[in-house]
Amino acid sequence: MARYRLNWWLNVVACVVFAGCSTGGRIEATGSAEQVEQVVRDALNGWESGVSLSDFALAHPEVVVADEDWQAGTALVDYKLSEPATLNGSHWRQKIELQTKGKAKSKPTVVYYAVTLGEKTSILRSDFQY
Repeated sequence: MARYRLNWWLNVVACVVFAGCSTGGRIEATGSAEQVEQVVRDALNGWESGVSLSDFALAHPEVVVADEDWQAGTALVDYKLSEPATLNGSHWRQKIELQTKGKAKSKPTVVYYAVTLGEKTSILRSDFQY
């Protein structure tokens, strides 16, 4: 009987240890929709004025931007924030209508940016429409 109790307690302790003591492990997005919209505007204004992505990164070390068109040297002619920024899990999501001009003629494109605010702000282009 004592051995049964010992095994039972060992199982309980193992469950507690391996289950952890977390509060759900949920990561909350920081900032507000207005802050997200402003940081996206600042980045897109830089692109629109002809600043390269590498130069932008040097001027704004706390902001990391990932956009393939900008990286490829495509010119941004105009942009419009289509909707207010919305929470999407642990980051913000911003819908933008971009008017770019590359080797071909100017074309409008709807894109989404995943934005995380913090010590290092990240603006990552995500064209997935979910």
